[in-house]
Order: sequence, then structure tokens, then C-alpha cells
Amino acid sequence: MGRRSLKASSQGQQKARQAFERTQWTQEQLAYEVGLNTRQSVWKFLTGRPVERYIFVDLCFRLNLDWQEIADLPTPVSSLSKGTERQAKSPSHDPFTSPTAISTASETDDLAQQWREHVQPTIANQCGVLQSSLDLGRPLSLESLYTPIRIVPHLRHQQWLDLDELQPATHLQRLQLAQAHPDAVDAMTVIEQTSRILLLGKPGSGKTTFLQHVANQCIAGHYRPDCVPLFLQLRHTLLTPHLTATEAGRSPLLGTLTTLATTAGLTTAQLQTLLQQGRLLLLLDGLDEVPTAQLSELLQDIQNLAQTYPDNPCLITGRLSNQLPYLPGFSDAEVDDFNRLQVQTFVERWFQANLPDRALAQRKTQDFLDALDSEAHQPLKELVATPILLSLLCSVFLGRSDFPKQRAKLYQAGLDILLERWDLARGIQRDDRYRQLRVADKLQLLGKIAATTFEQGQYFFEKTTLLALITDYCQSVSEQPAAIDLETQYRESEAILEAIQIQHGLIVERAKDIYSFSHLTFQEYLTARKILYQATPADLAATVADFAAHTLDPNWQEVLRLSANMMTVADPLLARMHQEITGLIAQSPDCQAVLTAIADKAAAIESDYQPAAIRAFYLTLFSDRDLRLATALDPAIAQALAPDVALDLALARSFELALSVRQTPAVDAMLNLIFALQLDQKFALTPAFQAAFTDLRSQLPDWENDCESCYAWWRDKGDHWLTQFHTLLMQHRHIGHLRLLPATQRALLQQYYQLHLFWLDCWGESHTTPEFAATYLPTLLQPSPLAPSPQL
Repeated sequence: MGRRSLKASSQGQQKARQAFERTQWTQEQLAYEVGLNTRQSVWKFLTGRPVERYIFVDLCFRLNLDWQEIADLPTPVSSLSKGTERQAKSPSHDPFTSPTAISTASETDDLAQQWREHVQPTIANQCGVLQSSLDLGRPLSLESLYTPIRIVPHLRHQQWLDLDELQPATHLQRLQLAQAHPDAVDAMTVIEQTSRILLLGKPGSGKTTFLQHVANQCIAGHYRPDCVPLFLQLRHTLLTPHLTATEAGRSPLLGTLTTLATTAGLTTAQLQTLLQQGRLLLLLDGLDEVPTAQLSELLQDIQNLAQTYPDNPCLITGRLSNQLPYLPGFSDAEVDDFNRLQVQTFVERWFQANLPDRALAQRKTQDFLDALDSEAHQPLKELVATPILLSLLCSVFLGRSDFPKQRAKLYQAGLDILLERWDLARGIQRDDRYRQLRVADKLQLLGKIAATTFEQGQYFFEKTTLLALITDYCQSVSEQPAAIDLETQYRESEAILEAIQIQHGLIVERAKDIYSFSHLTFQEYLTARKILYQATPADLAATVADFAAHTLDPNWQEVLRLSANMMTVADPLLARMHQEITGLIAQSPDCQAVLTAIADKAAAIESDYQPAAIRAFYLTLFSDRDLRLATALDPAIAQALAPDVALDLALARSFELALSVRQTPAVDAMLNLIFALQLDQKFALTPAFQAAFTDLRSQLPDWENDCESCYAWWRDKGDHWLTQFHTLLMQHRHIGHLRLLPATQRALLQQYYQLHLFWLDCWGESHTTPEFAATYLPTLLQPSPLAPSPQL
């Protein structure tokens, strides 16, 4: 510490930290208060490191502290005479330091700087680049792609919850198993406040990338500039022999640090000085990748080093597990799923890094986000929760500017990454029994778990349920089944469950002993895969029938869609699904009557449209006027409407305007209705309809002379007028029959319509024969053969 510097004593540090906590400021805010551009001096002040004297005094003033009580002063300033102060100009008589302290502080800074300069190329090599994805081999700058992660300051799977607290009571909306936690905070903020963290997360959640980012920030001087960042991959660095025979018995971790220090030209004594002064930033990556036989020794080694040299910040990463390592003094934290802002940031940076044209990258980013928000791709939203799967979606979107209609291929690609390619690309070799299974075996096991739980309507399941399924699978594939005691079966199944969670993150622990798939999309895909691929050819017809029986259940729609995608020829499944849909209203005379009226109306229309498209148009004409099914069956209907169809659409809109005026009379609404009813100026009406329509229109009150009388007319006579309007539509235009149905029957027809829309999507995304389309498409929305004539 130089003559112009001061540092806080041990007691002074404690007082300073307490005063700082009372302000509820951040270090950046305190730096701003004293006119500093960075928080570096604030951090040094709070951790007992030397800072400029005037800064030290100003910081104490801002914290309402007496700087003389906080500073580490060998001799009280008040006891010094003026002569002594003059003598203090000499370093040997400086009241704030001593020659030994000056030498020690200066040497420590020099040693740290020497090592930082030596390690800078290594950090650039270890942490400077990142593979853009597993599908793009071109390395890219890590910092250009890095998206700040957020951390949940506790482990969610350690909470004690009951199954019914997680299982949704209703299934009105698609369940999101992967979603951001409201308590998550920025990861850099956390490590600035906590020096020892065990950071856990799912595979591909960004743990290693974050550690590399911290190393880059440190070596660039933006974070802990006084420290030497050491990024160590535990599976490589700590398990490689560093010690000679005479050094046997020493700490492997300390041996690694000794080797690195020696390479940088430092002695063992100098390394010890840096450790004692807390000048090493230890970034230990991949605790889960350490072989089980050496894990206990490594944990003890880390603990010993942390206790012996407590001032060195240390960050350790590992995958989520229900068997947490025991590291006293370390705070456990969990990497959170991406929120919407993180997804947008990641996508923007990904396309900017992979496309040379910035404008093109911006357009591609917006197209990606728009496609992700579309109703057709809602199941894909879960995959963007982790960087590795979001990167997969970006690479797919890069070449085609859309997501594939056959999502089954996309889910399989995601499974390939998590089951095999992710560990393989990083050179990780596991040492458990589960690793010995083939990928096909793992898919069968996961398919059994997915299908069994999904068929029971379980998105969350008890650990005992999982262990029973794993045990049953292992016994079914064992070549030589033997009598194994229940305890051994339990332990083996538990080890496999642990391996699935650590290695793939496909099944995760949501609360104490309660699990789910990490993404609902994977549970759905594996369910479809298991039911289809594990059925024998002789059982396929029964399998298809069982599948189709779920057509009316919204929770099964994605499974059915994926099943149709994966079938070589989907004709049998789609045919049975169509049968289920038509059976929904087969026993409803009122609904059949409406369909018959619509079919008759469509047959009378003179146009080149597909008849099924016209039926779809009229089915929603007096409800939500959803044209998706009509345009899917015949895109021409959205380009130019035939005169009769356009007239009926104008009449339906006019009737809807009249309903709104009746409910809430207002001048603007009545004016809109008057203009809407001027149909004879736009359309050629038949004489009978023209006369009836003119008479109906003449009954409306004159809103210009007396608004209050006009409002009273709508309250008193509006219902009668609307009844006449509706009768006119049915008699002259043969439309509006849907409005006579009770609400329950309307809802049934709405469900019937939505199911047809879903069915048509499945057909468009699947492989079918030309004969199938020729047989089924023209018959869509037709009434049952025995449907009664419309008597509504």
C-alpha cells in the first residue's frame, strides 16, 4: 500500500459493509456518488484492498463513517505531531503503511499482473470462441453470441410440494413445462455479491458459456481486475497427473495450480502469496463430468482449498441432480429457463453472427420471432427455453425461413443432440450402466415412461412411479432375468433415473421426488414414437384405432399430429380420426339440420370454389367468421368472393352491427348500420328480396332528429326488428340457421369446426395417397347420410 493509499482494517471492512448494506445501493451507485467511472475502487474498499486516500475518505463520508476508524492505521493520526507528519514523508515513517507492506502489496500486484499477461492467450483460446451450433461447424466469437443468463438463487427441485400442487387442474391451455422463474436475477449480479457459487442447470442451459464469459470479463478488466482468471475443465485438467513421485499425496487441485503458476514463471511461494491474498478467480467447469470414483476426493480437495485460502472467488458448474455435492460455504444456484427478452437477444445475436448482411439478419430475426408466436408453432415455444435447443431452431430457420411442418423431425434432432451428440461433441465419457445402453434402448425406455404417464394424463409424476417403470423396462430387456432383491432393483433404477437427468435433462426433478419431462413436446413426441414404432405390423390397425379414439381430446392433438407425421402412409389414422370427428354431432338432429342447410346453400352457389370450402365459409358466417378452414381448402376464396357469397357476408356483418346497436345504442353505431344496409347500391338483389329488405330498412327510426327517441325505439322494438331481419335472411338467402341453436349446440358445432381445422393440418403435414385426398376432402362438413331435413 503506497503513501497515498489507504485500506480498511478487518473491523473497518465489517463496519463498511454494514453501512453499505444499509444504503441498499449497488457498488455502481456508490461509485457514482463519489464521482467514479467504475466500481473497481468501491470493490477494493469493501474487501480491504488499497485505494487512493482521497477516494477512501470520500467513500467513508458517503457511508457516514469516520475514515480514521475504518482505515488500517499503524499509529493513530491524532497522536502525531507536526514534526512526525513531516517525517512521514519518508516511506519508513509513513503512518499509513510500512516498508514491508509497500513491498508486499507491490509484489502481489506485479505477480498477479505477470500471471494475467501469461494467461491471456490461454483464456482467449479456451473462452474466446463458441461453436454456433452442432449443425454449423464454423466457430464464432463467444462474446458476439453470449446472452446474459439469469439465476434462480435456490434449487427448485428441493422444494416440498404435493403432486396436485403441480398437476394442472384443467387443460384449457397448453401446459408450459419450461418457463422462466419470477425470482430469477442476472447471473453477473449474483456473482458480484457472492464469491462462492455452485451453479447447476440442465444440459445446454449455458453454464459453461457463462463461466467462459466471466473469464473474458475478468481478463478484460471488467470484473475482478485484480484477479487471475483460471478456467479449468474438471474432466481434463484436474484428472491429469501433474505431480512427481516425491509430491505424492498433495492436493490434485493445488498441483494443477502449481503447474499453471510454474508455466507462468511463478514460484510455489509466489503462488501461495496470491492464494493468501485472494487473487485467483477459480472457474471450475463440469463437476458432473468427473468420474464417480474420483468425485468424492475432488470435492474434499475443493473444500480444503476453499477453507485454506478463503478469499479466492470460486464458481463451479454442474448439471442438475437429486444427489447434490456437499460443499460447505458455497451457495447453490440454478440456471433459469430463457424468458422472452433472452430469447429475442439470443436470436438477434445468432443471426447477426451467421449472416454478413445486418439488415438481412434483422429481418430473419423478426421472421423467426413472428413464426414462433404463430398459433401453428406454439409447441415449439418450449424448446426455446434452453440455448442449445434454441440454437437448433435458429439453424433450421436459417436456411428455410420457416419451421418444418413435420415437427417430428425437429424433435428427433433435438433428442439426438441431448441423447448423444452434446456429450460426444464435448468429449465426455460417462461411467455408469446407463451409458452402456444403445440410443435405441434409451429411446424405448423414455418412450415407455412418456406413453405410460401421458396416457394416464400425468405431466408430473412421483419418483416411485418412475422407478417402477424403469425396473419393468430393465426386466423386459434382460437376456437372463434373475431374482434380484427389491432393494437392488430400486438402487439400479435410481441410478438410471439419475443418469437420465444428468446426461440429457429430458426428465427433471420439479420438487422433492416429483418429476416431469423437461419439455411437454418431448413427452408428446416420445409417446407417439413409442405407440407407433413399438407396435408390430399385426397390431398396427388396433394401434391406429386406439390413437384415433383420442381425437376429440385437445391434450392428444399434438401426439396425433406427430403420429400422422411419422407414419409412412397416414391414410388409416386420418380416416379413423375423420370418423371420430363426424361422430361428434352424428346424434345431434339440430346440428345435422344446420349442416344440411349449409350444404344446400353451398350447392346453390354458382362459383368455381371447392364445395367443402364454401361449406366451411358458411359454417362460421354467423359466429366468428373464421376463414382458415375455407382458405385451406381453397385459397381462391380469400382472393375474390363470388357475388352471392359477398352479399351473404355483407348481410351477416349488417346483422352483427344491428345486434351491437340493440345492446348499446349510439349515434356512431347507428350511422354505421345505415351505411351497411345500403346493399342495393353494391349488389343486384332479386325483386322479392329487394322489396322485403327495403321494407325492413324503412322501419328504422330517424336518428338525426331525435336521438333519445331513437334510443328508446331500439330498446322497445329492436328485438322484434332483429327477428324480422333474421327471418328475412333465412327465407330469402337461406342463411342464419346457426342462430336458432341453443348455446350448447353452437359450442358443439364450433368444436366440430376446430377439429376439422386440426384434421386438415394433420393431412397437410403427412404422407397420404392421392386416392385418400380425392375421397375425403370433398366430403368434409357434409351432414350424416341419415341427417333430417332442416326444420329449424
